[in-house]
Amino acid sequence: MSKNPPPLSKARLASLRRLTRRKSRVEDGRILLEGWHLLEAALEAGRALGVLAMTPQALAAGGANGRLLEKALDRAEAGGWIEEAELSRICGEAADQGVVAAVDWAPVGVRQVLRRAGAALADGRTPVVVAGDGLQEPGNLGTLIRLADWFGCTGVVLSSGTVDPGNPKVVRAGMGSHFHVPVAVGAALPEVVEQARRLGWWTVVAAGEGECGLRAGPPDRPVLLVVGNEARGVSPAVREAAEVRMAIPRWGRVESLNAAVAAAVFLGAWRIPGG
Repeated sequence: MSKNPPPLSKARLASLRRLTRRKSRVEDGRILLEGWHLLEAALEAGRALGVLAMTPQALAAGGANGRLLEKALDRAEAGGWIEEAELSRICGEAADQGVVAAVDWAPVGVRQVLRRAGAALADGRTPVVVAGDGLQEPGNLGTLIRLADWFGCTGVVLSSGTVDPGNPKVVRAGMGSHFHVPVAVGAALPEVVEQARRLGWWTVVAAGEGECGLRAGPPDRPVLLVVGNEARGVSPAVREAAEVRMAIPRWGRVESLNAAVAAAVFLGAWRIPGG
């Protein structure tokens, strides 16, 4: 593709705009990437790019961003420039970086996450899967996916009613981890927890008040950690299905931690030697 792309056509622009809606993301099997870092992460992961749009200022970028844009233009189905005001209508506050693209990405099924965990176990590794129960805050979910990537988790499972992981704000907070960690959606979490428990997994619910403290575990077997909704926590059905309800010790007066922070504390304690 030309390194001097033309103005983006109305049809191509419409194909980007539609990805701000969940229904369209599901239909197209694509999400929006906003900014240089996410564009680079998609290219490094070998993901197929659809339409690529950039402002004239971004098109004039030199250095690393200029080289990245050239590579992206070579890989994209179509590319063109749009005015900054038009980019703002697509990206909102993320428009300041001047580049947006459609990229192939879709959630997976729960079985795929469990199969990946089984493969890790066969390789002598202890798989850890993180589950989100009814999370509603996009930044919280994106950070949870990023944490799962950081701590080498084998997957993320999300209950029905959880915010769409393809939401642009979730993708932005994930910082490219969507391309490294499989994410399953629409799960009936009580059933998933029960199934994992029957298979010998250590199933843990992060609870404000638990029967055991953070230091208890994990054993040398697969782990499923469930963190709950920002306001309500984990549902009673999931709490009942899990083997362990575990609390993080509190020294201050704040009532709770959000899901991503709680997951970070658990995963850090389990993954870091002496943690």
